[in-house]
Parts: sequence; structure tokens; C-alpha cells
Amino acid sequence: MHHDLTSLWKSNTPRFVVVLDAELAYDHEAHARYQSAERFLPTDAAHLSPRELRTDPRVTPRWPCHQVTTLSWLVMTEAEDGLRPVRLETRGLPEQNEAAVLKAFFADMEQLGHVQLVTWGGFHSDLPQILIGAIDAGLQLPSCLTGLLSPWRRDASG
Repeated sequence: MHHDLTSLWKSNTPRFVVVLDAELAYDHEAHARYQSAERFLPTDAAHLSPRELRTDPRVTPRWPCHQVTTLSWLVMTEAEDGLRPVRLETRGLPEQNEAAVLKAFFADMEQLGHVQLVTWGGFHSDLPQILIGAIDAGLQLPSCLTGLLSPWRRDASG
């Protein structure tokens, strides 16, 4: 039996594949709030070993204490011979803050409609960071990305 493998993933309607990559920086204000909640003082780090200094979240901020500083996304569309690049977008500091970067990305995704997201090795950190940044800025996800709110549901996550 012969199967056309390309027909297994290609849709009948135009669709976009968006490859994104986020660069992050420490949000020292958020980390200071975390340290305060933990009642952690800088002097408390004096007795920690070098390894503990690297691994203790009270000393070294974890990803919830990061901010998106730059976001790049490559928009591609399906063509007869595979995926074709349409354009590459980049937004970031110092011209825009995290909220403005995410707002531009969400507006572009809303305009595109149906998209499939692929990250440059960042599903474990880029997408959660984008969601945290959106919550922090009070931004609503575009309708094409609402599946990101249920990543455990493979059929709904996109």
C-alpha cells in the first residue's frame, strides 16, 4: 500500500507555521518579591556552598522570574514543494518592553488566523514565559493561541 506522506500533514486550507524564539533576562524585581516572601536575606547566602548558590532559587532566579527581552518569529506557509518562508519578525529591547513585544506578536498571530507554533527548543520555557508575560501585562491571547492554555490536551493545544 502506498501513502502520500506529505498529504498526512498538509491541510486543504492555507495555514501558517510560525517558528519562534524568545530571549529572556532576569526580572530582579520579581525575584526580590520572591526572596521577600521566603524571608531570605542576602546574608543568608553566606553559608551556602558554590553548588547551592547556583541551584538555590532564592539566590539564582528561576524562569518565573524572567522577562521576555526579544522575540523573533518566522512565518512560513504551505506550498506545493513544502514550507516557504513569508517573513521574519523581531521585536525587543530597548525599543519595546515585554508587553509591547508580546502585543505585537499576538496581533500578528491574530491577523494570520490558524497557526501552528514551533519553538526553537523552547516549549519548556519560551511558551510558559510568553503566557506569564501576557498575564502580567493583562493581555488576552489571540483566538488562534488559546490552545496554549491547555498544553496537556494534545488535541486542543495546537
